[in-house]
Amino acid sequence: SIARRWLADGAAIAVASVYAFGTNVATVLSKALWQHTGGAFGFALALAGLLLARNARSQWLLVGFGLGIAVAARTTNLAPAALVWIAGAVALGPRAMLLAAAVAALPVAAQLGYSLFYFGSITGNGYGREAIEGWTGQGWLGLLVSPGRGLLLYSPCLAFAAAALYRGERAQIDRRVSLLLLAAVAALLLVMGRWWCWWGGGSPGERMTSDATPILGVGLALAHTQFADARPGW
Repeated sequence: SIARRWLADGAAIAVASVYAFGTNVATVLSKALWQHTGGAFGFALALAGLLLARNARSQWLLVGFGLGIAVAARTTNLAPAALVWIAGAVALGPRAMLLAAAVAALPVAAQLGYSLFYFGSITGNGYGREAIEGWTGQGWLGLLVSPGRGLLLYSPCLAFAAAALYRGERAQIDRRVSLLLLAAVAALLLVMGRWWCWWGGGSPGERMTSDATPILGVGLALAHTQFADARPGW
């Protein structure tokens, strides 16, 4: 839907196809591995509120509920969700994002209550405690370029998506918003690079940053304008 807002139908279908079959959407998110699918769904809802919704209530409801789902599904999404929230404040205004924060608190509170009931502590699910490897850089490089699971080797198209988010596109998205969305992806890379299991276990493809793939999907739509339309050879 975001691609169709910015591109002709044929180009939008091409971008959606690359997004669906050329990234971890097909290999990870469609398999409902761990909580990544819920995290990606939440970020997709938030992006719909940020970039598609037209009336104010739909905007803050979608952004808030989406970010709440993303964090409730996988608590490591807190860092990127905070940056998407700031992007919303830039695009929609601080009042809308205060309302969004109140909505986001609902699924997060439900998840904390679940952890308290079943694990005896609101932090009892273990996800914060698995980031134990230290800031060595091995995990960050591994997430991006390791031969088995590297994001940019597995889905090189996402390098264009990241470049497009960095450059922005005045007619389509405020560059401050696109930079904050790119920073959200970088925040998830920073967190997951510390993960003892940054390489993703035995799953097919790159899974540890798959929650943020919808954000890079926005970058793919921007990349079509910046590279394919402006330079057909690309």
